[in-house]
Amino acid sequence: MKALVIGATGGIGSAIARLLASRATTLWLSGRNTEKLAELARQLNAHAFPAELSDEEQVRQLMMTVGALDLLVYAAGAVVRVNLREMSLAEWERVMAANLTGAFFVLKHAQWNSPAQAIFLGVYLDFFSGEWAFSLRCQQSSVGDDACSGATGNATEWRSFNPRAVA
Repeated sequence: MKALVIGATGGIGSAIARLLASRATTLWLSGRNTEKLAELARQLNAHAFPAELSDEEQVRQLMMTVGALDLLVYAAGAVVRVNLREMSLAEWERVMAANLTGAFFVLKHAQWNSPAQAIFLGVYLDFFSGEWAFSLRCQQSSVGDDACSGATGNATEWRSFNPRAVA
């Protein structure tokens, strides 16, 4: 099984990478922190490819280098622990780049073995609470050769939290 963990330098991503290390025939790791990524790849005997997810060309190169996947785990994400009304445009763009734009670029350029699975762990905004709250959700889909066309899946909510309560 060839697996790729995107966001491998974060807490959830590195934990998933450690779990997959003994199960994947070939394990690829990607993240922005080059030093942390290289060390984790060394520890797990995995391949490392640093990439900035907001840069489509870097994501395209990552996906071309990795090749056809059996398992994709998208564990990248960004959280800004401020009220939405206090958030700057730069903070908003950073959150959107990690949580949405990167996922779009990955799916756009991914190659799949058949059958394959894609698991997306993400941070979703809760505008209705009056606070800048997030839910951590997992979306798992079976994907075919045609980059998720006709994919089916269901979301499972793992936990919700208000960043002001944990800050």
